[in-house]
Amino acid sequence: MSYIELKHLLADLALEAVRDPSRASWVAVAAVCAEHASGGSGDLPRRDCLARAARLASPYAPRPGPQDIARLVRAGLLSSEGNLIRLSPRFDPHRAYVRQETCRLLDAIAILQDASGTEGVEQTVRIAAALFNAGLFFECHEWGEALWKKETGAARELYHGLVQVAAAFYHYEKGNLHGSRTLLAKGQRRLAAYSGTYLSIDLDRFQAALAPWTGHFAGGPRPAGFPRLAIAPKSKGAPRG
Repeated sequence: MSYIELKHLLADLALEAVRDPSRASWVAVAAVCAEHASGGSGDLPRRDCLARAARLASPYAPRPGPQDIARLVRAGLLSSEGNLIRLSPRFDPHRAYVRQETCRLLDAIAILQDASGTEGVEQTVRIAAALFNAGLFFECHEWGEALWKKETGAARELYHGLVQVAAAFYHYEKGNLHGSRTLLAKGQRRLAAYSGTYLSIDLDRFQAALAPWTGHFAGGPRPAGFPRLAIAPKSKGAPRG
C-alpha cells in the first residue's frame, strides 16, 4: 500500500510544482533525501541536506530552505527528529522511485522555464508536454485526465488520447506490457482523429514517435528513447470528420 500512497503523494506535489515552478524548491530536497537513503544511510543533517539540494536545484529551481523540509515533513514524505531528517521509513522500499520522480520533475521544471519556441502555446499544453517529455507519465496522466474531464468541445478526445498514451508508458515502466500495448493502441486511435498540429501539439510528429513503440510492445526491439510530445506555437490542424 505504501507505493500507491507514495505515487499519489508525489503526483499531487509534482502538479503543484509545475503550476508554479517558482515555489518548487522542495523538489531538490526530496531528491537528496532519496539519494542519501539509496546509499544505505538514513538520517541526514538538515544543513547538509540543504547544501546538497541547493547544488542539485541550480539552475532548475529556487534555492531550497528550511521551509521546504517542513513542508515535506507535513506532507509525510520526510520524517524528522531533532536536526536530522530522512525519507519517511514507510517509503524506504521505494526510495529509488522517489529519486527517479524528483529528478524527472527537475527536468520538467527546466523545460517549463525554457519558453523558446512556445510563444502562444497554452500553459496547460506546455505543462502536459513537459511532464510527458520528462518521463513523468503518471503525472501527465493525472494532468491530462483533469483537462479531459472538464473539456466539452472538440479537444476532449485529444486529451483522452494523451491520457491513454501517458498511461501506456507508465504501465510499461512497471512491467505491464499487456496494459501498455492496449492503452497505446486506444490512445493512438483517438489521436488519429486529429490532423497536423492541433492545440499546439504536432500530432504527426507525435504519432511518428509512437510508431516504433507500437512495434516494441508487440515484441519488436526497444527504441533508443521514449517518444517526445512536440509542441508548436500555432495550431494548423483540426479533428477529422
